[in-house]
Amino acid sequence: MKTIIALIIFLQAGAAIADIQMKQLAKGDSNEVLGTMNCLGNGTFAVGGLLIKKTGQSIIMSPKLFWGENNTVTSILGNMVLFPAQFGNFFGVNGVFFLDRQTGWAAVTAGMTGVALYNTVNGGKTWKTQPGKVGIQAIKFFDRNNGVAVALHGYTTWTDNGGTGWNTVTTGFKQDLKCMYWVDSTHGFAAGQTENDDKPDKGVVLETTDQGRTWTKIFETQGITLCPIFFLPDGKTGYLAAYRPTNTDNSEAILYKTTDGGHNFVDINLPLDVGQFNSMPIKTNFISSMYFDKRDRGVMVGSILLMKSQQSNKGQSTVYRNVTYYTSDGAKTWQKTDLGNIQASLMNPPPDEGAMMAGCFQDLANGWVSGSGGFIYSVKMGCTTATDCPDGYLCTDDFCESGKNQQNSDGISTSENTSSESNNTLEDTQNNSGDQSQTGTGSSENNTPSSGGCTQGQGPAGPWTLFVILGLIIMGLGIRKRV
Repeated sequence: MKTIIALIIFLQAGAAIADIQMKQLAKGDSNEVLGTMNCLGNGTFAVGGLLIKKTGQSIIMSPKLFWGENNTVTSILGNMVLFPAQFGNFFGVNGVFFLDRQTGWAAVTAGMTGVALYNTVNGGKTWKTQPGKVGIQAIKFFDRNNGVAVALHGYTTWTDNGGTGWNTVTTGFKQDLKCMYWVDSTHGFAAGQTENDDKPDKGVVLETTDQGRTWTKIFETQGITLCPIFFLPDGKTGYLAAYRPTNTDNSEAILYKTTDGGHNFVDINLPLDVGQFNSMPIKTNFISSMYFDKRDRGVMVGSILLMKSQQSNKGQSTVYRNVTYYTSDGAKTWQKTDLGNIQASLMNPPPDEGAMMAGCFQDLANGWVSGSGGFIYSVKMGCTTATDCPDGYLCTDDFCESGKNQQNSDGISTSENTSSESNNTLEDTQNNSGDQSQTGTGSSENNTPSSGGCTQGQGPAGPWTLFVILGLIIMGLGIRKRV
């Protein structure tokens, strides 16, 4: 009997509440938006976006592009800052993907009608332009030659020569594709929707099994905004984040799950209540990034528009709070942030944490997210003993760490995941990066991380949001909800 009791106590300890902690790594200008992120593993990531400034009657957008390593963030714009004059006042990074520390690509909004693709082979010290497709939202490369990108109006494009030339694919659909996820180097998914009067209309999930040469619709939605999307290595079990507008000029998050490769997504009824604001219930507005491991354990980050305030000299400002979710049983139950009862007023608003728009995870216990206000956070799982960590993770210096460094997904650029098993590791390895955009593949060549997933400024957010934000800024240099 004592043995049984001891076993029960041990199991309960092993299922301890996950202590997900978000630590601020960087904060930018209040009008800076970081809506695309790509993880490479070993604690490294790239993140991009733009800074929007209003000078008189002119709106000027300038690109932002950073490299993160060892919790330090540095600019890798290089000579890209010299290019805006070629394209007028509209210039920002829509999507970013790095194959390794030196080799990367960035899709950049260029003026009102163009997009420029840039490639670097020296870690962002210098960039060279490549031919691009208007409205690219997410990029993924499988090696130095083969890559895929998705864009607005249902277009996708692929290259087999490192981006020197791109081949446009007309999918037959009109949806703005905001995020991707790659199960392996040939099997991937993309998602997005059309908009009508600034509200989401018809949405689709597309699938490719030939590295983006052709795409097939496998699922459709109505009236909701999609992304990010994530699949387990089997290509059957997957998750699709979305949000629907509400009659309070806000939104409510939705999480779908599929077990048949995306042909049927079922709303899992994600618990949204995360606290109160002045004694009124508040709910998660959207999920911006997610990661699930081979055992269907998952972690997600979302945001809540807490309040809007009018500042006489700055126009409308917004206050966001961020929340985390963790499941150990395939989304049947969730441990989530409890914000308590936040008390504030328009005259004395609480500090803004930024709306998270992109993200990527190295594993269950290590990730990064970015968003409005130029905020970048690390997302880690705290612990006191090993029993506070998921099975296969160790408690090291007060944080859970997997037995082997892993790489994973990005929710709103592109993200994807790779998995390999070894008797010498404590946790199955998954490589993801991309989206989505917070935006992997089954396997990668020459130890190059793969990517997939969607961490687009997606979460639901993503590079596409830049144009929405531009309109909001014109009306008052403020950033608010993205629907």
